[in-house]
Amino acid sequence: MKQMMKNKKAIAVLLLVAMLFSIMPTAVFAEESTSPVDSIVVYVTIADGGIPVDGTNNTKMSRVPVYVSYDKNNDGYDIDDVLYAAHEQYYLNGADAGYSSYTSQYGLSLAILWGKGTENQAANAGYSINGTSAWSLSDRVIKGDHVIAYNYGEYDVYSFFDKLAINSSTGTSIELSLYSQTYDENWNASTSPIENAIILIDGEDTSFVTDERGCVDLLFAEENVYIISAKTTMSSLKISPICIASIDNTLETGRNDDFYNGDVYKLIDTIASSYIDNTSEWVIMDMAAYEDLNPETAYMTTDSAKQEYINNVIRNIAKEEPLGETDYAKAIIALASLGIDSTQLFLKNNNTQFNAVDELKVLEHSSSAWVAPYTLAAYQQGNYDTEVQERALLDAVLANQAEDGSWSEWGDSIQTTSNMIAGLAFYYDEYANVKTAVDKAIEYLSSVQKPDGSYDAYGTGADSNTVAMVVIALASVGINPETDERFIKNEASALDNLLSFALADNTGFGYTDNNSLNEYSTEQGFRALIAASQVIKTGEAFNVYDFSGNTLTPGYEKEITSSGGSGSYVPKDDKIAVKVSIKAIDGYWMQNKSVTLEEDATVSDALLKAIKGTGITQVGAEDGYIEYMEYNGMELGEYTNGDFSGWMYKVNGIAPNVGVTDYTLCDGDKILLYFTEDYREESMEEDEEKDEDKKEEDSKPTTAPVTEVLNDVDGHWAIDAIQFVYDRGLLTGISENEFAPDLAVTRAMMATIMYGLAGNPEHGWHYPFHDVFDMAWYAGPVAWAYENKLVYGVSDTSYAPETSITREQVAMMLMRYANFKGYDISQTVSLNHYKDAKNVSDYAESAMQWAVAIGMIGGRTADTLCAQDTATRAELSVMLRNFITLYETIDSYNSTTK
Repeated sequence: MKQMMKNKKAIAVLLLVAMLFSIMPTAVFAEESTSPVDSIVVYVTIADGGIPVDGTNNTKMSRVPVYVSYDKNNDGYDIDDVLYAAHEQYYLNGADAGYSSYTSQYGLSLAILWGKGTENQAANAGYSINGTSAWSLSDRVIKGDHVIAYNYGEYDVYSFFDKLAINSSTGTSIELSLYSQTYDENWNASTSPIENAIILIDGEDTSFVTDERGCVDLLFAEENVYIISAKTTMSSLKISPICIASIDNTLETGRNDDFYNGDVYKLIDTIASSYIDNTSEWVIMDMAAYEDLNPETAYMTTDSAKQEYINNVIRNIAKEEPLGETDYAKAIIALASLGIDSTQLFLKNNNTQFNAVDELKVLEHSSSAWVAPYTLAAYQQGNYDTEVQERALLDAVLANQAEDGSWSEWGDSIQTTSNMIAGLAFYYDEYANVKTAVDKAIEYLSSVQKPDGSYDAYGTGADSNTVAMVVIALASVGINPETDERFIKNEASALDNLLSFALADNTGFGYTDNNSLNEYSTEQGFRALIAASQVIKTGEAFNVYDFSGNTLTPGYEKEITSSGGSGSYVPKDDKIAVKVSIKAIDGYWMQNKSVTLEEDATVSDALLKAIKGTGITQVGAEDGYIEYMEYNGMELGEYTNGDFSGWMYKVNGIAPNVGVTDYTLCDGDKILLYFTEDYREESMEEDEEKDEDKKEEDSKPTTAPVTEVLNDVDGHWAIDAIQFVYDRGLLTGISENEFAPDLAVTRAMMATIMYGLAGNPEHGWHYPFHDVFDMAWYAGPVAWAYENKLVYGVSDTSYAPETSITREQVAMMLMRYANFKGYDISQTVSLNHYKDAKNVSDYAESAMQWAVAIGMIGGRTADTLCAQDTATRAELSVMLRNFITLYETIDSYNSTTK
């Protein structure tokens, strides 16, 4: 009899679910996701009898943020994972004490919710997702979703609102209807309105009650997301109804519906939730600005990510070789965003003080729009005694402003002008000439806005990056990008245009559309929305690069350990830090990944920690011998490529004769795991030593002539230049004995060369290109070059790595690199003495004028540049030699005159 009653309850619930579907026009399910690698943040409501329960620290479980990082079934985050995480974080004594699910004949089933229920028996509970019913606990969940779960109670009356979710605005009446569903002995359902039910908002009683028709009119004065529920005096509701009400204040403030309906803050929050572990410079800064906008947010950069960034900056600044101007400037800004004084930086266990501001002050400052604004912003983060440098740089910047109010570089005047405004905004109220210049620039940006509110920087169509930079610029001087009439064309504002690129799932922005996520566009859009929201919120100027209000304290390099989901760091003197690389047949699966380990850790420990969350799997490392590893569908193991193939390892370039569990590591060790087709051959060792010690080898010229190594360069016109680049490892052979001097230079080669010029720096893996695979030999360099704006795609999603590039494109890329390094690129010369000067592309003219002026490039003949001809490896060798020789001399001079 007891089992029959349980079955009846299950049938009743199924009937209710079917009924709920019948009252909804269309159910909207959470987007399907693949098995996740990264953690996500979602919202959760847990109610008992319709009233949100109380969690730890008196947290009302009403749309609380939940950090989900544990995929129980390794099949992608689902409702089960979310509810488990919610209990782990908010239920007294955690998920094991208050939550349980099990697999039954009906699939994954809920057994215990918020401490109520019985292990391995169907709970008297239900759940929904994003305001719609869910089929099962296995329904997929993505970041930003809202999961509601509720205990029914022990009664016979099922109740429901006629709406599960509402989007409305402040000052607008909302009508809800409350109904009951009962069943007779033959399971025939009857529906009737519930009269005199008390409405609860976020679990608290209100004065609203339902009338004889079960209806109630609600009115909200403040924007928020509210959980509406109900109760009766008879306490007879089995499923107390829940409705999610998302309220904005469109009517109250006159803000645009597209901006606030559905709430722009959800867009900002969702993007922020994906950035909590991100250690890239601008994201660190963005997240600090976001936290100022929303101090109560659950999406803050983790302590471990902050400390990792601080560690990286201090180590870079402590290096003997000085950084470039933009490197110092951006580091000063980002460190200030974390409350770190960049004049007091210390390596671990070292009393030597490093001062990033002093390093920046002695450099010759560039007036470029992609350098000067960051330097000016850096000097504003504290009292650094830099007035002389600031005034000189301001004079240089203002002198470059065109008559129409713009600044132009790289064939663009919109992004360039916007960036200049953001840098000059710090001085807008201080110097009259700056205010005049900025006002003129603002009018220019208004004049070039398109009739639909968009901006077209390069004549190829509107894009989100450009309008985002405009919004940041406007906010920096207190202009509301949503309501200022100068930036509204045909009722479409600059802010409207930015939001038109937002993806429907709120995960970020596209570049030229709102369908394909672009990481670079998302970061800039996120930064722009923060700036816009602050101006709209306060009515005052907001400069997203200004952290001068923060209290600054010295910065210290510290060891990092993870602590649950919080990612907090704990200084530990008994920890070691090592780097792990994994090289397969076709390239690296991982390069120089830093991991922190216990003092007596082994190679096995390092490997297991390094591959965690990367998608790389292995078998055997725990037992001392790696049987195989797999990544992106490629499985390599013992005998994969013959009887002598398999995985081997080295530490600091030496191959030990013990298993991976028997080699104890030391602080600073560099580990290389590599797949070899024949372990008997030693050539692999030599190759890997070159890879692992590339920085050291690049600076040492070979003693042997390149002609003794390569058989196709003897007597070549560019032999000296080939020897030069070969010695430095910038251009090596395409095989053991071939250089291929007449082979065309490709886009992949060029990214790799600039990466080598920079010293193979550490980098993220952020790029939008579908044709650049993580395993490709050029993937890391392309990621680094893209992150630093040295290369762009041929489209939003394509890089075309194997496409040949022209002589003028080489000049363009090397000019970008020189600018990135903070070198002076102001030199210029007329090209008129070349009879084909008219063939130089407009976008490349300034680059070619610079390249010819510094002697980096010459004509193929005395009077022809052949700018649009494909560049060869020999020609590139000559360009690189000339470029390096010039700037090495300048760097040497600067270092001796400091």
